[in-house]
Amino acid sequence: MNVNLNWGATLQTTVVVEDSILPNTYEIQFDLITNTEIPEEQFIYFNRLRWFVEAKLHLSTIINNASPLFHNLSAFDQTIMQVSDRPSELLIAAILSQKASAIMDGKLIVNEITLGSSLGEYIRYTITHEDIIDAAELFPWIKSGEKVWWRRGDTSINDIDSTIIPWEELNLTTEKKKMADVKKFTPTIITGGKDNEE
Repeated sequence: MNVNLNWGATLQTTVVVEDSILPNTYEIQFDLITNTEIPEEQFIYFNRLRWFVEAKLHLSTIINNASPLFHNLSAFDQTIMQVSDRPSELLIAAILSQKASAIMDGKLIVNEITLGSSLGEYIRYTITHEDIIDAAELFPWIKSGEKVWWRRGDTSINDIDSTIIPWEELNLTTEKKKMADVKKFTPTIITGGKDNEE
C-alpha cells in the first residue's frame, strides 16, 4: 500500500545574489509517496532525504557558479550549494525536486515540493512531479544529460567538493553488511582434573 508522507524543515542559509552576500531562511515542505511496501526501505530512504536537508542544505551557501565570488567563497571551509543560474526560490525548488528523487532512488516519490524564503517574503513556490518538465524549459540545463550533483543519488551538494560521504557510512543503505566468516566451534573434551582422580 502506498502512503503519503509530509515533512518540512526550516533552513538557515547564505545566498549570494550578484555581488551581495545575504542571510536567508528557507521553509521547505516535501510531499512524498511511498513506492515500496517494505517499512525498512521507507525509513532508510526518508532518512536519506532528511539527512541531506539537515546536514547539507542547512547552513550552506547558495551561489551561482558563474558568480565572481564563487571561487573565493568555495575556497573557505563551508558547504557550497552550487547552482547554474540566479538562486531563486523556483530554481532551488526545481533542483531539490531532482536531488530528492535521485537520493530516494524510486523508493519514495516526490509528489511536490513547496519552498519559500525570508528574502522572497515567504511567497511559496510549489513544484509538482509533473512541473519539473516545465522547470526544465525555464532552466534548460537542469535536466542536462550531465551527471550534475542534483541528478546523482549521493550526498553531494555541488560538483567541486570531492569528499562525498557514502550512504553506508551513515547507515542509510538497504544493503546488508556481509558477516565475517565464522568457523564452527567444536570443543574438545580433555579428561583430567579433580573429578577424574582415582
